Amino acid sequence: MVGGLLSAMEAYLGGAGRVWASRFRKGAVANAFVSVFWTLLYVLPFEPFPMLLKIVVAGGPGVWFMLGYLLHMIVGFGGFLGLSYLYSVAEGTEDRRVNGVLALTGYAALFIGFTGATVGLAVAGAVGGYEAVILHAPVESVRMVMEPFVNPLRILCIVAVIGVIASLAAPYASSPSPSPLPDLSRHQNDDRYGENQQRDKI
Repeated sequence: MVGGLLSAMEAYLGGAGRVWASRFRKGAVANAFVSVFWTLLYVLPFEPFPMLLKIVVAGGPGVWFMLGYLLHMIVGFGGFLGLSYLYSVAEGTEDRRVNGVLALTGYAALFIGFTGATVGLAVAGAVGGYEAVILHAPVESVRMVMEPFVNPLRILCIVAVIGVIASLAAPYASSPSPSPLPDLSRHQNDDRYGENQQRDKI
């Protein structure tokens, strides 16, 4: 039972097979679907979605919304796909194992950090753009609406950077694969065979 538990933990942390390459690849596919849905928000013809195009075209806060959209496509799909290839190469090396703790830390921090940052940028841009473009609010009012997003976005960006560093370090901080245990049963059989030979000579 203990051996099965250790094997399951090793497989989860990336000790066997191309586990982390598959996880980053699945993350890339999931982010691609989110980007497709995000793109649909621009082209849907019924309210309130046409307002997003007005906000983006007007610039200002709309740049935040567009930046979040572009970063989600670039980092969410391209970044995760690139890390998937990196882990595929690392996990394909027979004498090395990916550092599972760093890989798990990097995956979680990167996913949480970049998702929160890109969505936060989009929400801040949409809210600020609505104030500026639709309601024609003064600049000071728009600044007060968007200012509460700044510190959370800064923290989420730091978390994402930590995730990138940990994800890149995990394949290079890999540990050597354990050498197989010696076959003790064969040695025991050889000893018994030698004892039987000595008895026959006596």
